[in-house]
Amino acid sequence: MNSFSSLDQAQRRATWISGLALTAAVVLSYVNSFQVPLLLDDLGTIANNPSIRHLWPLGPALSPPAHILSCGRPWLNLTNALNYAAGGPHVIGYHLVNLLVHLAAT
Repeated sequence: MNSFSSLDQAQRRATWISGLALTAAVVLSYVNSFQVPLLLDDLGTIANNPSIRHLWPLGPALSPPAHILSCGRPWLNLTNALNYAAGGPHVIGYHLVNLLVHLAAT
């Protein structure tokens, strides 16, 4: 029975270490992005996207215009609308949400 409990303990330790390593990798990957301005597709999906300017009525936030790069991606557009409602065009909120989404996936 001792060998099983020590094996379980070793597996738990390895799981925690792996989880911490993945979390550290994600944080290190995103830590320098918080000062980066909106670039490339951010200009279309955030800066020039009128459908994220208001949360109510919810329809526009869930159905961006066809010329917007987030067209057909209602969840992306809604999260951008929530970010815009919380912090406007300030970049840090968008990067923080992106970091949290990747941490949750990890």
